[in-house]
Amino acid sequence: MRVGTSLASIFGIWAYRAYLQEVPIKSTLKWTAIASSTLGLSQLLLVTHANRALGIPDTLFTFGDDLILTVIGQLAFMPLLVLAASLCPPGVEGTLFGAAAARRIAPPPGRPHSQSVGDRATRADRVWQRC
Repeated sequence: MRVGTSLASIFGIWAYRAYLQEVPIKSTLKWTAIASSTLGLSQLLLVTHANRALGIPDTLFTFGDDLILTVIGQLAFMPLLVLAASLCPPGVEGTLFGAAAARRIAPPPGRPHSQSVGDRATRADRVWQRC
């Protein structure tokens, strides 16, 4: 799954450079937000099993949905990186991109504590210890 989303992210970067680089940032953000919120509702198809009625297996539907949302997320993220890089002093753009990319792949702040008390995604009996 990670290989697929990594390839989708690279595709999103390529699509931005090829087609959206000259489009105003405001327009890009508006349309990616609309597309992301609309396609984010596709999870309702998975929950209601409507994808099965369409002949799409759950695993394929989830994988495809994840890939599409990754591409759209990258398309929305790139203009912000370009804007931030234009504000940086010369020569610091790579550091900015590295910091931004590391932040996107870092675990959420509460995860290390949750794992230290033995919480897993399927267990909720120790949720009170998170507080």
